Amino acid sequence: MSEKFKDKYRIDSLRASWHDYNADCLYFVTINTARRECYFGEIIKNKVALSSTGHIVNECWREISNKFRFVDLGPYVIMPNHVHGIIKINRDHFVETRFIASHDDNKGISADDFLNFDYHPGGFSGCLNPMINNGLSKVMRWCKGKVTFEIRKIEFGFAWQPGYYERIIRNREEYLRFVKYIKENPSNWIAAP
Repeated sequence: MSEKFKDKYRIDSLRASWHDYNADCLYFVTINTARRECYFGEIIKNKVALSSTGHIVNECWREISNKFRFVDLGPYVIMPNHVHGIIKINRDHFVETRFIASHDDNKGISADDFLNFDYHPGGFSGCLNPMINNGLSKVMRWCKGKVTFEIRKIEFGFAWQPGYYERIIRNREEYLRFVKYIKENPSNWIAAP
């Protein structure tokens, strides 16, 4: 049950209260446009044809690992009205080439190379507040803010849905399932009415 804040109901957080989002971990994330409006392109013959705003999203997404040196980017896809991607918070291991996959070529490196980490459920580094430190929330806020700033230069009405969705990836099988989902997302696209 949600508590009232300033005499208004609020929605409880979708984040796992037992997990530290500042700790090294793999995440499958999804961000959606407001009202699921298709700003980023269209699906043609089961492939995404990015619009000019879609190319902005692609550039900003790829910029994440330059802005946040503790982030490795996994496979991702920019769909007409949302983005799916795998993000690895990885403070212990920096690599020269930070992109293991791109929007256009989602082959990526092997799952074993990308999954070189130990997931400890319930383990945390001391701070459960996602607004503090450099964790997933800070990365997603920056990405959405940067995309919004750049797109509004050419499309004033652009907006994201509030927040984002994330799934903690706990093992190799989950990782491979999400990679498959990302790769097949364009061919499974059904445009919203």
